[in-house]
Amino acid sequence: MLMDADARGNGRTVQAMGLDEARANALVDAARRRTGVASTEIDDRERRRTDPPRLHRDGESELSFAIDVFGVRIGVSLADASLLNAVVDRLPPGWQPAEFARLDEHYRFEVAPGPGGDYALRTGQFDIRRSSWEGALEAFDSLAEDYVAEHARPWLFLHAGVVAWRGQAIVLAGNSFSGKSTLVTALVGAGAEYYSDEFAVLDRNGWVHPYPRRIALRRSVRDGGWEHQRVSVTTDRWSSALRQPLPVGVVALLSYGDYGNSWAKCLDLASGVMALCSHTVAVRQRPADAFAVLGTLARSATVIRGERGEAEDAASWLLHTDWRDFQDTRVGCDSIGRVRHDEERES
Repeated sequence: MLMDADARGNGRTVQAMGLDEARANALVDAARRRTGVASTEIDDRERRRTDPPRLHRDGESELSFAIDVFGVRIGVSLADASLLNAVVDRLPPGWQPAEFARLDEHYRFEVAPGPGGDYALRTGQFDIRRSSWEGALEAFDSLAEDYVAEHARPWLFLHAGVVAWRGQAIVLAGNSFSGKSTLVTALVGAGAEYYSDEFAVLDRNGWVHPYPRRIALRRSVRDGGWEHQRVSVTTDRWSSALRQPLPVGVVALLSYGDYGNSWAKCLDLASGVMALCSHTVAVRQRPADAFAVLGTLARSATVIRGERGEAEDAASWLLHTDWRDFQDTRVGCDSIGRVRHDEERES
């Protein structure tokens, strides 16, 4: 079963809404129809948008290359040249080929028998061992994205999903297991354009830049854990429309609610900035930059906090509410998406 979220807090785990198989597939299929993508595999058009990395050969089988991602220069060295395509598929979105010099971080895939496995991913900080190359590749996927999010300058990365709607961005701030990917998929299925399901990349003006990795939807498995289903929602329009940064219209901090309804309250400037700090990757490393960018964002966009119900209904509610009209009131919708005011609900 594809799960909408796993809400965690206050020392307890609350299992959020589960989607039955038919509804989960319908949600994903709606997103694919909207974007013209029929396969869950990464679209070949994504690969053609970026020039291949500049390869450096060291010996008969080892390869090295470097990329630049939002100003961060990353080097990758492969003990097994057959890993190249798999590694390239896992590079952070927006990468460009770079010279193999003045690296900010260097990832090395090595065969190194030892405790934990024979396949190693090594950096200046980590020595990660796995029982297969696939395990090492999954570790690289996570480490590389997190490193870029923390060290990219002057950009600021928020844990958030992002879609474009009528010339502005809708930013869905939230950490893992908050249901961002499911709601992003529902928004795309309802007509929005996909920008990201993991990070909102903000420039100094508070505008959001695309971070178009494939959407990751979590599927529960029998042992109680999770596996990921990657869904490609890119289109040919990416090359023209979606390369542009967008002003942010609304930033939504929504948790899944048990009532089946969606509601939210607009936050003032100070409350909005403080709420977004907990979702900002580099807030501790660059507090002055973070507060400056978040302040600019909160002044220009409407920041809302509340709960949501079903992903499809919440998507319609988010897209068709003019949040500028509701600065001093709660606004919500019932289970079929009709907008209503709710003045009496407790904060």
